[in-house]
Amino acid sequence: VRSNRYCYKGRPRLKTGHELLKISLQIEKSLHE
Repeated sequence: VRSNRYCYKGRPRLKTGHELLKISLQIEKSLHE
């Protein structure tokens, strides 16, 4: 159960990082336009 909890905890973090990357890329695009 503990190891499962670890996996569950790490997933949202990765997703958030990916979302932040997407947002920053979108901002860069809008700045260039």
